[in-house]
Parts: sequence; C-alpha cells; structure tokens
Amino acid sequence: MWKYYRVIPSWCRSCYKVVVRPRTLVELFDLYELMREMGVPCKCGVEPRQTVKDLYGGYFYCQGLEEGQERYKEVRKAVDEKISPDVSVILKRYCTEYEVGPGNAGPSDKLPEMTDEEKYLEEILVAIMPAGMHGSIHHDHMEAYTMKKWIHWAYRYNDPTYKEFTDGSDLFVPTVTYHEEEEEDGNITQ
Repeated sequence: MWKYYRVIPSWCRSCYKVVVRPRTLVELFDLYELMREMGVPCKCGVEPRQTVKDLYGGYFYCQGLEEGQERYKEVRKAVDEKISPDVSVILKRYCTEYEVGPGNAGPSDKLPEMTDEEKYLEEILVAIMPAGMHGSIHHDHMEAYTMKKWIHWAYRYNDPTYKEFTDGSDLFVPTVTYHEEEEEDGNITQ
C-alpha cells in the first residue's frame, strides 16, 4: 500500500516498535539470545536500509502505544543487564520509511486518520493479497545462513568483533601486495 499508493495500512498505524541498536556483532548476537529468552514478537539483524545509519537493529513489535511503553521498560531493563546500558533503546511508531524515507508521510504524531477512500483501497488489497504474505517459516538452516551473513556484514563494515565468531581468524585471506613501503628506520620493504 505504501510503495504504490502512499497509504499507510491500518495495521501499521497501530504498530509500535521497541528498537534496539547493537553497536557490534557481539552485541547483535547477545540481543538475539535476549530475544529468544523473552519469547515475544521480534526480529534482529543487519541494517541495510538507507534511512537508518546504524549497522545492526533489533525490533520488538507491539500493538498500540500502551503495550509499546510496557515493552520498552522490559527491553530497556533486559538490555541494560544482559548487553550494556550504553546500547540505544527507543520506542517508535511503525516503519521508519513512513516517517523519514523518500516521499515520507511526515512525523508519526501528525499522521491524519485514514480517509474512506484509503480504507476501501486497503479492503481491496487485503482481499487479493496472498494468504500468509506477512508470515515466515522458521528453519534452523535459514537461521545459520542468516547469522553467517551477519558475520560477513561485520567484516565488510570493519566491525572487528566478527573475529569472536571465527576463532580469532580473518574471514578472508588478505590479498598479496607488490608495492614498496618505507619503514620508520628508512629501509624499504616489499
């Protein structure tokens, strides 16, 4: 609805997210474990969106502001205890793209009510949307594949904590170089 019609769906309007911003790959894995322990609707991973400046993100999904405020308190306390009090935790409304992306809808606290036309469009789109479109199937191999991608992401963006998951080894062998460099004592090395 947003991509093609610039309409924020009703289910997104009531969605609030507690957002956690791990600073390193190690903190991302710590957040993953914390999420598993909490057992509430959530996800975490690398953050490739252009509208977000952080490398990693974690999201706890809540229906309504009141549930979001309660979850925020729980998550803030758990992050402080199990990861670090220096890790950012915020409560926000719906997806970032609606508020700050290209052609955005503006500040979430200024969002007007859905018009009758927008409600009708949503009814039509929901009726023709494939069943289960918002769901996903969980498989252990997909989880391992995703975590491997996290490690590669950390390497790519120079997060040295990836070595905690590679037994201290570099992820890739450095390329052979052939230029000469001058050492501090004036000698040339190759």
